[in-house]
Amino acid sequence: MEFLNIRLPAGPPADFYASDPALAVAPNGTFIFTYLSFNASDPNYLPSYVLAMRSDDGGVTWSRPYVVAGSDKHFYDKDFVAADPVRPGYLGFKER
Repeated sequence: MEFLNIRLPAGPPADFYASDPALAVAPNGTFIFTYLSFNASDPNYLPSYVLAMRSDDGGVTWSRPYVVAGSDKHFYDKDFVAADPVRPGYLGFKER
């Protein structure tokens, strides 16, 4: 196994936290990166988002964040991403 100097994508705006990073590699070599983002200045951490990004060049460049889920009423937690030999990826998360 060879480890490369991979640069993960930039985080959210200053008043938002990024949390629970997860990374999977699809069978075709595509990297799938997911994370949670929430408003750190709100006592209920709302709004809350589940975001995903992809890299088709081994992590050198990344897509813009894609909002998988977003809510001003629910807090998202415990995101997880996985890939198998047939399908490109699975993403799960908890809604509170």
